[in-house]
Amino acid sequence: MPARSPAIPRKRLRTGALVAFAWAALCAAAPVGSVESGGSDDYIVGFVRYVHWPDEDAARAWTVCVAGLGASERDAHFANERVRNKPFAWRAVEDAQELDGCQVLDLTRADAATRAALLAGSRGRPMLSVGRGADFCTAGGLICLHEPGDERAFEVNLSAIKESGLGVSARLLRLGAAHLPQDGTP
Repeated sequence: MPARSPAIPRKRLRTGALVAFAWAALCAAAPVGSVESGGSDDYIVGFVRYVHWPDEDAARAWTVCVAGLGASERDAHFANERVRNKPFAWRAVEDAQELDGCQVLDLTRADAATRAALLAGSRGRPMLSVGRGADFCTAGGLICLHEPGDERAFEVNLSAIKESGLGVSARLLRLGAAHLPQDGTP
């Protein structure tokens, strides 16, 4: 008689399938290398699906403010994307005074000085700031993308989310790792 493999409980199988499905929906078929090569657009579209802004009904489009990148590839990427029946628009920002009207702040390609200034200008505002690495969360960023090979593709800074006034779906929190604040960090 052949040896039987141990049975996998149905609950664990269902949970695994749900996590895999949710992750695929979040990343919107983003290639694994997109974080490494600098592209965060697919992740941002996925994050917007799971975040709610206090005044989102008044916005005609999801405005993604980007530091450190030219226009050509952003226009092409966001042209056909829609979340909750709203298109995406994007604009370049270099200074914290340009942040009004931004729902998302993409700092994944910004240099250190620009990233620090814009992140400081976004604190306490209903703005989803996305950057690269755990140090971004330690500095007060809301979502920190990790490099391929990390156990989780991103972290969510729970204290900064609370401070921002954004509503975040539990699904997003389950997909990412929670960034727990250290002494003196947001």
